[in-house]
Amino acid sequence: MISGFKVGITVRRARPEVASVMFDVNYLTGWLSGVRSVEVESGNPPAVGATVALSAGSAPDIFEIVQHEPDLLLVLESETRTLTLALEGVPVGTVAWLGIETERTGVARLFRRLLDTRERRIAIRDLRRLKRLIESGEYRTWWVEADPPEEED
Repeated sequence: MISGFKVGITVRRARPEVASVMFDVNYLTGWLSGVRSVEVESGNPPAVGATVALSAGSAPDIFEIVQHEPDLLLVLESETRTLTLALEGVPVGTVAWLGIETERTGVARLFRRLLDTRERRIAIRDLRRLKRLIESGEYRTWWVEADPPEEED
């Protein structure tokens, strides 16, 4: 049985800036709960066909990038879970969407609604963290030049 949800938040930044953080798998550890480490297994993310290992506990979950549209969409799929990261431009910035679909088996099927509610709350918290990191400028994206170093007299 597959269950899932989709949540979104408005980030007051341009879509390319939000995409440069949200779609870069190396930044997932900074805003996506449970992701402790990211290791590129093959390919060059965010290219379709690239595989990445996302470690949340003892055994990493291997995800394949199955869809990518620059500045719009990134879909990662494993055997039991699909993560959809999507962006939509709005007049005040960008709506960042996070969708999660999970294959529920065994006892988890009985507690599907409870687990979905818990995961949805965590996803909302994750998007708030992403918004805060991007809007505060804590993340330096590759298309923004870093401030030059201060010169000593």
